Amino acid sequence: AVDNATILGEASRNIESAGLQSVIHTLAGDFARVRLPEKVDLIITETFGSMAFVEGASADLRACCARNLKATGAVLPDEITFYLAPVSDPAVMDGALAPFMDVAGVDLAPLRRACDHKAVQIRVCPSSLLHPGLQFATASVAAEDGVTGSACFDGLTPGTEVVGFLGWFSLGFSDGGALSTGPQDPTTSWCQSFLPAV
Repeated sequence: AVDNATILGEASRNIESAGLQSVIHTLAGDFARVRLPEKVDLIITETFGSMAFVEGASADLRACCARNLKATGAVLPDEITFYLAPVSDPAVMDGALAPFMDVAGVDLAPLRRACDHKAVQIRVCPSSLLHPGLQFATASVAAEDGVTGSACFDGLTPGTEVVGFLGWFSLGFSDGGALSTGPQDPTTSWCQSFLPAV
């Protein structure tokens, strides 16, 4: 178990209290640079952020695999599926921009403008969506390039106001299992990514 954060100490204590210290070993360090004593059959990663690919995690995972994964090894999860849905509820926009509203007479308009066209991590109720969402791309967890795709939302009522789009992802496992971060799924630390249409 490799991590660069101080939480690794807590993890080590939990491993010991579960009696698993002979099975699970912790290693403090940057997983992109770590070199294990021997190559492994399986790497399980949780190096995801909002909309999965953030902060160079994909490149870091490729570097870790190049150093530490056997040629016949696998990575779990191994696939990411991306979804997008139009949002109609103005309350979602208000919630996303609430931290940047004027406070005690301080004009925060420059901060609000800085948020234009930038994703905000937020939990959104499915009833705020104009559509349940469409898959627009799928990629390997260790993808070398960014993902591109498109979605066409047929059947929307003409003139319906769209305040933004909601994006989320689902992590796929080779056994057919999945962990989704969508608005209709159990809450995860990732929430969803709201992209304001401003």
